[in-house]
Amino acid sequence: MTPLRIVVAGGGTGGHLYPGIAVARELLRRRPDAVVTFAGTARGIEARVVPREGFELDLLRSAGLKGRSGAALLRGIALLPLSALDAWGILSRRAPHLVIGVGGYSSGPVMALAAARGIPTLLLEQNAVPGFTNRTLAYVVSGAGVAFGSTIGYFGRRGFVAGNPVRPEFFTMVDSIAASTPP
Repeated sequence: MTPLRIVVAGGGTGGHLYPGIAVARELLRRRPDAVVTFAGTARGIEARVVPREGFELDLLRSAGLKGRSGAALLRGIALLPLSALDAWGILSRRAPHLVIGVGGYSSGPVMALAAARGIPTLLLEQNAVPGFTNRTLAYVVSGAGVAFGSTIGYFGRRGFVAGNPVRPEFFTMVDSIAASTPP
């Protein structure tokens, strides 16, 4: 059987990245033969964290578009063709069966091109109000797992409540506290 290949796209902040890592770990627990890689930028937190967590990271040139100064906005717009080129290369090289977007500007090009190429796409939205990238992608993705029922409206029929993915470290701490608490 062919191993399941998944690309987790996005990052920039821990709020985007760490839920993606939790999902990647759980996918590998359920499907040990799966190949999970990440796509992000050299400037985001993913450049340090993803390799440390034991995953491969493919880099793309990308910058934010929303809430930026005029110069930063122009830079972000100028990088769009390069972002698309990099995303195309990542998708061609990795040939994923699924692309999961965790938010952040670097997820946009990867998710949009994956959808355009007919690759199934799944957004992971941890916020009550989705960010700019996920709101923009809402119309092209296969599905969107949200943390709150009130967020489904942003994604229509594609949305479903998935809650927030929790890393195993959380349960290690719960077990530790439980072990030191008298019955």
